[in-house]
Amino acid sequence: MGDQMEDRKKYAAALLEASERYDKLPEDVWAKTPQGWWIDEELKHSFGDLTVTFGLMPDTFYDPPKTIINCYRGFNGIASQFDVEGNFDAAKNLVDDTIKYCDQKQNVAMTDIWERLTRLTQSYNYSQKMEEEMGANGKYF
Repeated sequence: MGDQMEDRKKYAAALLEASERYDKLPEDVWAKTPQGWWIDEELKHSFGDLTVTFGLMPDTFYDPPKTIINCYRGFNGIASQFDVEGNFDAAKNLVDDTIKYCDQKQNVAMTDIWERLTRLTQSYNYSQKMEEEMGANGKYF
């Protein structure tokens, strides 16, 4: 019983620390996260009243490694994940494009952001796959 209580206290302390860090996170700047966090870099952006955080983490299970974009509302809200067949720079470009596109819209919802990121990552991943296949077959146009 004592171990469970201690675990709950540790979890609550970690959650409070993460929440305080999130509140201090500047907007529109990619920031490195503390060692041991599940994401490596994050960016916070507000679309009107909607604050969204984009987090990047490597997916080293694949060769070559992929990058995972996590997109979530606020600090600990509803989230979605996108796999990018590329490095952090490629993923950051997709996030930047999504922000520019959605900033032009009125009343942006999470679904608008997710739809844009979905289209962009699918298109980018397809182009990467085609480039690999053409390069492997020696077929360049």
